[in-house]
Amino acid sequence: MKDHRRSLLQVRILMQLEEKQANSITELAERIRAQRPSVSRSVRTLKEQGLVYRNRQGWHLTEAGETELTTVKEKLVETTKMLTKWFVISL
Repeated sequence: MKDHRRSLLQVRILMQLEEKQANSITELAERIRAQRPSVSRSVRTLKEQGLVYRNRQGWHLTEAGETELTTVKEKLVETTKMLTKWFVISL
C-alpha cells in the first residue's frame, strides 16, 4: 500500500474507532470534538484508502486500519523518544 501521511484528525478517528465503533459520522465527530464536515471528509479518505468501513452496526477499522494505527503509534513513540533525548541534551 502507498505510504500516506496522516492528519491529526485522521489519527484521532482511527484511535477512536479502535476503542469503539461509531454508529454515525455525527457521533464520531462528537466523540472527538471536531466539526462534522471535517470528520466526514477524513472518514471518506480513510474509507477510500481501505482503512475504515461501514456496516449496519456503524463505522469500524479494517485490518489495514488496525495495522496503520499500529504504525502511527510506533512512529509517535519514536518521535517522542527523539524529542525527549533532544530536550535533555539541550538543557
